[in-house]
Amino acid sequence: MVKYRFLTDEELKELEAEFKQFMISNGLHDDEWRAINKNTPEKAKEVVGMFSDLILEKVFSQTKYLLHHSNDKIKVFYFTAEKALMIGLDFEGEEVIPQDGLVDFVKANIEKFKIYTASKSYESANRNNEVFALVKNGAEKVDEYWFDFLSKLK
Repeated sequence: MVKYRFLTDEELKELEAEFKQFMISNGLHDDEWRAINKNTPEKAKEVVGMFSDLILEKVFSQTKYLLHHSNDKIKVFYFTAEKALMIGLDFEGEEVIPQDGLVDFVKANIEKFKIYTASKSYESANRNNEVFALVKNGAEKVDEYWFDFLSKLK
């Protein structure tokens, strides 16, 4: 398993029941956990790291679509079992692509976009690592609407 990142304290609180179940299934009960957390914080970090990776693996494996956009580019990714498909739009206008109202902006400025596609098989990397790398760089999980919308523009 790849080490992704630690869940935040807020995320851990939301997953408290799952974390307790994880600890019990790994032979750690409340008193033992409190002792580890107090006496060996590095070991406690290791346990939280293992739990974080487990949760993120699950989230990444269920992720099918990601959207990433910047001031002049929009990319949507679709993760199949074998490869990642990408539809990209490069904006060749003077304005900056807005954070909100993206669909309306694309529709109103479609003639100023260069549209292209690409695909990448997972041969060289694990699917979840690909998802993680994109999320780490600002991509966000979306539904199939974006991929369908951009597919129709090609």
